[in-house]
Amino acid sequence: MASAARMAQSLGYHRSVASKDDKPDDVRLKALLFWFIYSMDRSLSLCLGRAALLPDYDIALPYPSLSLDLSLQPWHILFHYWFDCSRITGEVYEHLYSVRGVSSSAEIRAKKVYELSYRLQDWRDQVIAVSR
Repeated sequence: MASAARMAQSLGYHRSVASKDDKPDDVRLKALLFWFIYSMDRSLSLCLGRAALLPDYDIALPYPSLSLDLSLQPWHILFHYWFDCSRITGEVYEHLYSVRGVSSSAEIRAKKVYELSYRLQDWRDQVIAVSR
């Protein structure tokens, strides 16, 4: 995972994936690759209790556009929700389990738990609404 994250950063995928010779499908696939690496990084970060390798403050890449192929659009929509959940997961680690988060007062941590649980519930409601 660390190698994939470093390669993505070295290639500048966290800022832009497009080069002048890229076809639109290539740009979308590179963006999907970056966001997949990002999501795996966030999952492992929380599971292993380690800081994420791809910090949110250094990412300027928007989510990839949906495929024009209608058979792939449900998968791309699912990916977008997974990416959103990964952002929340990163904030859970940052605000509750990182060195800074653990050293925060109980009051601040309780407030963050409430905020993050509200965001996660909102995310869940959006996923359920789309799946109907």
